[in-house]
Amino acid sequence: MKYLLVLTPTEAKKFIAKSLVRKSEALKKALDKGTVLMHPSTSTSFLYEELVGERPEGLCFIGAIAPKGTCISREFEEIAAKREKGFDHRNVTYSWVFKNGQQVKGVPLGECLNQMGPGDFYTKGVNVIDPNGNAGVLTANPDGGTIIRALTHARQRKFDLLLLATLNKLIPVSIEEASRATGCDKLDGAMGIPTSLFKIPGTLITETEAFKFWGVTVTPIAAGGLREAEGAFVYVLDGPDPEVRACLEVVGECKGARVEASFPDCETCRYGRCNLSTVNQGVLNGVLGIESLAAFIKSQRA
Repeated sequence: MKYLLVLTPTEAKKFIAKSLVRKSEALKKALDKGTVLMHPSTSTSFLYEELVGERPEGLCFIGAIAPKGTCISREFEEIAAKREKGFDHRNVTYSWVFKNGQQVKGVPLGECLNQMGPGDFYTKGVNVIDPNGNAGVLTANPDGGTIIRALTHARQRKFDLLLLATLNKLIPVSIEEASRATGCDKLDGAMGIPTSLFKIPGTLITETEAFKFWGVTVTPIAAGGLREAEGAFVYVLDGPDPEVRACLEVVGECKGARVEASFPDCETCRYGRCNLSTVNQGVLNGVLGIESLAAFIKSQRA
């Protein structure tokens, strides 16, 4: 049976999450008898929803791409404001932690990473994938921030990084080439937060792998769309009738999925690393001096 279908990036994120929870034996084992730590993101929020039965309250993320530029969530702004006062990131408590079949709340990040081992998963959505199947993460921290610390612990303690990405994150150059082009300390200006790009090794799961969980093959045949379908992909599924129909039933559960992201107001944002924030507005004007960009920023604040 062959079937053509369309998924928006958000619908694809939900499909990946459902497929992992229902079909990945490795993840099921970690959830039942190990530890799964989910780095808060739009992708992992669907994993959380599949396990808990409801969306998480608030969505703390960094490295998002908003119409006004690279940005953070309003919830992360609160953490960033504390960090500026000497707050230690290792004391951030995660509620998206599952140990031995139970959700565990209030666990400091450093403590949780130190307790993880073989068979456990640190799960994160990534910003970029390249034609070679590599994944990358944007970060405003020159040393890589939380993900580099998680990667260091993963290498020492032998647990795996489970990286989630939709195919619309594919760029036409290698992660290495893209990384050389950017860097927090190399950029003279930015529409939003100046970022670095880090290549992150791990197990990458896109729609392609998610469809395979259901015993079907998938071929992307087109991309892009209008209105709510911007960034969407068109796929053709191919496989035995029962497998394709089972897969389509799950796809149906994902249609219409949306993420309600909350971004800070540039006028009041306290995240000092952003070139659009009031803190750095003088830097933006002095370096870029582009009237059209200033008008765009003003329209976003209106």
